[in-house]
Amino acid sequence: MKNYNIMEVGVPMEEIKMISNVGYDIGEKAELHELEILKLLEMIKYDQYHDFYNRILVIAKSVQVTLPDELFKHDYDTFEIYINALWEGIMKSCPTFKNQNILN
Repeated sequence: MKNYNIMEVGVPMEEIKMISNVGYDIGEKAELHELEILKLLEMIKYDQYHDFYNRILVIAKSVQVTLPDELFKHDYDTFEIYINALWEGIMKSCPTFKNQNILN
């Protein structure tokens, strides 16, 4: 997982917050099990962003949350930032990990 300076890539902070909020909604409504969360973490950790997106798309549909179109309107670097924002939102919603930072 690369660390991007959001300002260098030119990603609007409002979009990142919106996507993170969508991730939070997905996580809250889906009530993901720890095994599912670990699978998603593995995809993020090994830069499997399209696999992550496809899995989240299935989960989002099952809980009737719509993913924003912004996810695919930009280049790959921006897509990666948005996927990480989605992941961050999901993690914030999970009671098991709310007070832990499992990405470090």
